[in-house]
Amino acid sequence: FMKSLFKSLAVIAALHTALYPCGPFFEKSPMIDADGASRSYAERMREPGVVLATFKSDYLALLYLPLSGQRYDARALALAASATVSDEEQHALEEWYKARKAAFPELAETKVTPYKPAGEYRYATNCHADALRHARELLGPRAKTPYGKFWLQNQDVVFANCGEKKGALTEPPKDAPQAVKNDFRYHESALYFYREEYDKAFAGFEGLLKNGSAHRDIARYMMIRTRMRQTGAFDDFKATTKMKLAEAEKQVDTLIGEITDPGIKANVKKLRKIFDARRDERLYAKNLIRELATGNPVEVAHEFRYLFRKWQYAGNEKMARYSEGNDLMEWMRAFQAQDATSLAVAERQYKETKKTHWLVAVLSKLTSASLQRDFYLKEAARVTEENPAFASVAFYRLALDYDTKLAVTLEQKLEKTRDLSSLNALKAVKLRYAQNWAEAVPLLERKLLPVNNQKPEHDFGFDGDAARLLTEHASLKDYQALLQASGISAAGKIEIARVGWVRSALLNAEADAKIFASYLRENDRTLGKLAAQTNAADKFLLTLMRNPGLVPYISGHHSRGATDTIDSFRENWWCRLGANEKENTGWDHYRIYSGLEDAFFAQLYPASLAKPYPFAKGKNEFARIHAEGNAAMYFSKRIFAAAEKDPKAEWLAEALHHLVRVTRYGCDFPEKGKISKKAFTLLHKNFKDSEWAKKTPYWFN
Repeated sequence: FMKSLFKSLAVIAALHTALYPCGPFFEKSPMIDADGASRSYAERMREPGVVLATFKSDYLALLYLPLSGQRYDARALALAASATVSDEEQHALEEWYKARKAAFPELAETKVTPYKPAGEYRYATNCHADALRHARELLGPRAKTPYGKFWLQNQDVVFANCGEKKGALTEPPKDAPQAVKNDFRYHESALYFYREEYDKAFAGFEGLLKNGSAHRDIARYMMIRTRMRQTGAFDDFKATTKMKLAEAEKQVDTLIGEITDPGIKANVKKLRKIFDARRDERLYAKNLIRELATGNPVEVAHEFRYLFRKWQYAGNEKMARYSEGNDLMEWMRAFQAQDATSLAVAERQYKETKKTHWLVAVLSKLTSASLQRDFYLKEAARVTEENPAFASVAFYRLALDYDTKLAVTLEQKLEKTRDLSSLNALKAVKLRYAQNWAEAVPLLERKLLPVNNQKPEHDFGFDGDAARLLTEHASLKDYQALLQASGISAAGKIEIARVGWVRSALLNAEADAKIFASYLRENDRTLGKLAAQTNAADKFLLTLMRNPGLVPYISGHHSRGATDTIDSFRENWWCRLGANEKENTGWDHYRIYSGLEDAFFAQLYPASLAKPYPFAKGKNEFARIHAEGNAAMYFSKRIFAAAEKDPKAEWLAEALHHLVRVTRYGCDFPEKGKISKKAFTLLHKNFKDSEWAKKTPYWFN
């Protein structure tokens, strides 16, 4: 039991029962490693590679020491190597289901939801992985007794209450052995705990201490967690008692002293530190820096993330006050922020300390027009390959002043460590300086990284910068040339052909549409026949409306695959390409999955560069597509015009139905209600008995 509990208790202490949104909203394979997707923590701690400001704060905390010129010792690397980036609760659930089925295959399967609602669109972990592992280890010996099935059925009730209050426990027979009765008391106390009935839970666990139960140490651990929840030590569980923090601390210290199992005692002491953080978060954060070098760095990094996010939510003033004097916190704050103040802070800190992590922060914020550019490039040139910060420094040097020799050196170093994330980032810089399509083609697609140890559905995809080039700068003729070029995957070419086909329609380029249709007919099983059969304007319009995945832009990721299904998060049809926020047309979908955020693009596309991608000839075509507006605007203009000429045209019934769907599942914009209502009215006026009218009971504002 203790071996399995040791790690999960530490994670609980580190994460503070972290809150989760109802996402993850866009769980697609990334191309830039923001949290350890492509390489292990230990590998990154030895060779950080290219570190971007978009990395998650705990990941930045983990990389702080090597970037600042320090190295982790063997023990820290070993502890980090044993950490996992997968969903711990999910893995524990799968193991619990497997063990449960093996022990009692005749019992119906049960679903455990570890999270409980914690506000609008937010969930808190109520039953952690350690609870599932503990139950699994108890299940083995219990299953061999006459009361095994009885135990499991009560355990099922306990787990059912992780997500919501439901079910009731079955009391054991009066003549049952004392061990069975103790199991029941533990189940009962845990049930109260998960239902947030903490006084009853505490009393129940305390009773197990008095009757000599084998659950004594784990009961003490649960009593500690109960008191900590009651006093609001965990942010996602509000305080439910008037007990003072000092009184709760005294009880916790007494319980820690009574625990005999050394594994539980050591890990509960980590929970105890949360009280220290409550008393003085600023001092606690300073002490954490020492623990980063001497303790378990992954756990400590999670602690930094917790505090960093908490201070961020409290506002800039508190963030500045609390992080002052804490080099790690100040660095993360300055590195991630995108403003003149953060650059000034980074410059001051670098000049005072000459530490490379501050040099990275400065370089990440400079543009080719910066007055201090040459000075910092000279400073950066002094960082040698042996320095763990070399890759990040070299990367930002290249972004400011591209040098072929340096690019080759960096690429060789990254290939040696198999750092796919950093190689993808390097491709973005190289693409920024490409002078022709021959140079650009090998840089367009990036290797997709695994998510939660799952293999991506494609090997390659276009990141946001390549999507921008292909969407805003490339022409239909460029697209046709790319279909013949080597160096682009089959899936990438199919996406280019699909987009080219749609853009041809929007630009009234019939000859180009036939070329793309021919390519799709030969290479795309999904759309090949459809593309070949769609000739007339009305048929093409219906095809676009039936397929919300057909869009006139290249996605900043791999293609979504099936085009005829509605995406749950409104990645349907298209918004006004290149729109600014004031136009309120929704997201620029061709950038949404990018691993390189706009703040980073601002550096890769400095203002001094008057004409990016001079070899791409599609700016005028892009401007014409932009002028058409979003999909709803484009469709409504043509459908309403057709309805004026021939109100009863048979194809219009289906088109009007789909137009209402576009206003429901597509982009949000001010005029969508007017378009939706007009389409609905025309449909029910001119085709009131049609199947399409029956399928359209509402319009949407």
